[in-house]
Amino acid sequence: MPTLLTPQIRQAAERSVLCWLATADASGQPNVSPKEIFALLDDDHIAVAHIASPATARNIAANPLVCLSFVDVFVQKGYKVMGTATLVQPPDPAFERWGQPLRAMAGERFPIHGVFVVRATAVESIVAPSYRLYPTETTEASQIESALRTYGVGRNLTPLDLHRNTAMRLLLAIFLPWLQFFTIGRPFADIICLLLQITIIGWIPAALWSVYALSQYKTDRKIEKALGRSV
Repeated sequence: MPTLLTPQIRQAAERSVLCWLATADASGQPNVSPKEIFALLDDDHIAVAHIASPATARNIAANPLVCLSFVDVFVQKGYKVMGTATLVQPPDPAFERWGQPLRAMAGERFPIHGVFVVRATAVESIVAPSYRLYPTETTEASQIESALRTYGVGRNLTPLDLHRNTAMRLLLAIFLPWLQFFTIGRPFADIICLLLQITIIGWIPAALWSVYALSQYKTDRKIEKALGRSV
């Protein structure tokens, strides 16, 4: 039997920020859920962390047929994997086998309640329409350049630059919480936060609100970037 999850597919999965796990309930109602913690663990299986996915768990219990997709948002290529899924949870001895690599990725902050183990039965490639519509002028390099411009990402940014940028935003959220809302495009929240910050008592809840909003903004941006160019 040929290997379904080839090294090329594994590399594509490693470059993907998220995967999307599509399931359906017993009546056929579909559900698609983004998953950040996942790994291709052998030639036939993909392990996906069950952190907070009750709908996915219910659907798989009723209907094990699934489709899992992942896309490199810069190259705009990826794969969709069709197969069957099972939910493995403690105290099942298999949980340690499937869960250990995912726990290393998630760390202690996100508890893994179980693992959706997808056994691949078929794999198809995903490519952006530009590759088919304009084959003579579309290359991976041109798609990457286009994505960098779209997402506002600079090639010369180092991890230290990104860390400094995050640290500056966090300091802004703490000491000038109202201004932080302005930088993420929430002017009405900006005004309310400014009114809170005027009082000493209101400064603390304003800062907490601003830090939380910053965290949500970063999460939303990450998801938008992952979804914006997928097909």
